[in-house]
Amino acid sequence: MAQNQYNDLFYGTKGISDFYFYESEKGKTNKPLFIAEAKILPAPLPKTREKEYVIGENKNGEIERFKIGKHGKGLNKCGIFGFVESESFEFWKDNVNS
Repeated sequence: MAQNQYNDLFYGTKGISDFYFYESEKGKTNKPLFIAEAKILPAPLPKTREKEYVIGENKNGEIERFKIGKHGKGLNKCGIFGFVESESFEFWKDNVNS
């Protein structure tokens, strides 16, 4: 099943991701299978928080949250979806990865 705004009670993480897919066995488990965040590229105005796609203040950057276990704890694969509104996919791939 899929659901929005995932508060991880299964692994007890503090972050709330945008959406997730989970096992559903008639109320017996809500173990997450895949957790994802979604971001608009470029950041909406004002763009002062654009760096937070990668790193942020108080360890709150998007990629950073997955690395430190705020999102996706206990999972081998998670994801971030980028909704490209201007420029190209290659532009954002290079920009974020640099």
